[in-house]
Amino acid sequence: MGCRAAAAILLRSAAEMVRSTDGHLAADPGISRICRHRALRARAGCAPSSQNLPDSMFLAVFVCHDRRVAGTLSWLQAAAPTYEVTPAQAVGAGVIAGVLLLIRIVGYTTTVAHEGGHALLLAFFNVPIKGIWLDSPGNAETRFGKAIVGGDAVLTLLAGHLGPSGFGLLAAYLVHRERPDAVLWVGLALLGLFLLLARNPRAFVVTLLLGLLVVGALNTREPSVMALTAVTWAWILLAGSVVDVFGLHAYRRRARADGRKDKGSDVAQLARYTWIPAPVWVLAFVVMTGIALIYGAALLLGSPLDVPFHLPSAPS
Repeated sequence: MGCRAAAAILLRSAAEMVRSTDGHLAADPGISRICRHRALRARAGCAPSSQNLPDSMFLAVFVCHDRRVAGTLSWLQAAAPTYEVTPAQAVGAGVIAGVLLLIRIVGYTTTVAHEGGHALLLAFFNVPIKGIWLDSPGNAETRFGKAIVGGDAVLTLLAGHLGPSGFGLLAAYLVHRERPDAVLWVGLALLGLFLLLARNPRAFVVTLLLGLLVVGALNTREPSVMALTAVTWAWILLAGSVVDVFGLHAYRRRARADGRKDKGSDVAQLARYTWIPAPVWVLAFVVMTGIALIYGAALLLGSPLDVPFHLPSAPS
């Protein structure tokens, strides 16, 4: 028996399994489409494509194992249990986040995300990063090894104030897809990278404490605890980014009242690079972070608002 005939037999068997009303396979249209496509290619005498080899191996596993095991393997990418956050839980987490934001020390969370946004763009542009110094909430610095100008500099500066909103939107999206555990794992990975760049004791201690908080939530292995931590974190990032922009505006007003000129803030540097006045940049950041907060809140509260891509969900 040739490879082509064997492939046809395997594909027919797999297709029969997909058509079955039992097990998880019948509920997966993606596997069904792969089976039909492979069966048609085998019937037409087409050689299997080498770049589709993982799909062939995937189907072989489905044929060689019983349906329950195959159903489990088919959702290997979504091995962690999902957890649906109800609107009431999201509102409760939002209230907790609002109270926490009144405590100044919680501002370190958005400051870490702000500097992390700078660092990610610098790494993207292949700029050597010397490290990150953290002095107080809203007061930190990312130092790098060579000068950047033009569009690279503008995008790097934009990534600062938009960083917390971007991370918050990612967290809200993962929660919306019933994967709050992924929020914690992604956050832990990013905090690990940030820890490698920390250059003063405060930056090291703050990052380490945030990481221990995430590890503690993951270590409980309790979906409700992980979900509460993830949703609260998302709210803090989304709302905290707006708070930070208004804090920047207040800082500029105080500096003006004291006769000082703002030269070091991100908006002041953006004004120098783009010739767009700093107040316009402040207003732009208010609008962009506000939109991110509204959309993120819609995702956290279970709105039908959606995005054009999705993560796999484990079968119920």
